[in-house]
Amino acid sequence: MRDNSNHIMKKIILLVDDDRAMVDLLATLFLQNGWLPMRAMCGEEAIAAIVRTVPDAVICDLNMAGISGFEVAAQLRKSCGIHCPALVAFTACCDRDIGMHAMEAGFNAVVAKPAEFDKLMSAVKMSLKVNRRAHQKSVTEHHKLPTASHA
Repeated sequence: MRDNSNHIMKKIILLVDDDRAMVDLLATLFLQNGWLPMRAMCGEEAIAAIVRTVPDAVICDLNMAGISGFEVAAQLRKSCGIHCPALVAFTACCDRDIGMHAMEAGFNAVVAKPAEFDKLMSAVKMSLKVNRRAHQKSVTEHHKLPTASHA
């Protein structure tokens, strides 16, 4: 009997952080939970990775040298439009202003470091649902037929 489990499409997650140990830990945890992790150590690597393969979700640190997480989110929202992956900010500086700025940049959720993996996974799942609803709404609005008015 052939095992068909390899034919199931895994969700792809891009992990972006300038802390290699954090990226490796998250990659291990997501892999153990059925995701296919991609890694980027900076904003520039994240943008380049997404040009090659658009993931289902991105977990991104905010404060990195070069292109910050805020800029990564803004660029992805602009270039991917309604097809943008779910974006979760994962940051050590999570005061209210930072959280608001992250949401304005295009993140679906903000999770403060350190966090238990379940909390991070919940934020990713919630962000995927939000993106799915936004995409469905956009498709529905695009396909509405104009109605004839009778005067």
